[in-house]
Amino acid sequence: MTNKKFFAVMLALALVFGMAVIGCDDDTGGGTDPALNGTWANVSSGVELTFDNGKYELISGKNPAAKGTYITAGNTITISITHMYGTPLGLEAKWYTKDQIKAAFGGMANEEYLNQMFATEAGTYSVSDASLTLETTKYGTSTYARVR
Repeated sequence: MTNKKFFAVMLALALVFGMAVIGCDDDTGGGTDPALNGTWANVSSGVELTFDNGKYELISGKNPAAKGTYITAGNTITISITHMYGTPLGLEAKWYTKDQIKAAFGGMANEEYLNQMFATEAGTYSVSDASLTLETTKYGTSTYARVR
């Protein structure tokens, strides 16, 4: 039962992450778009994204959920999850890599779900002073307001 709950939470986090993070705008030709730097919130979903020169963090419902790296080119963004937060998974309140999650569950973690959660995602984006729109085929379009 614990494993099923764990995997359900992992899949939910992956979906929230995908809806929140995939797809952004950049004219730098590669690297990171400085216009993305800052914190962006989607009030209706309770998701908050922070972008900082190639690093990002996703907060869901005021709780840490995922973090990793991103690169931009043109109006595309590619995001790689490197860590998931433990509490939604029933683990200690700290950041975990994919291998650490597998170890915490004694090798009983479903590899397919973990691969989905830690999958690299790509999409498009547009950014203005006060608004960020992320779009991906898999998760659709989400709009965020600049918080800081």
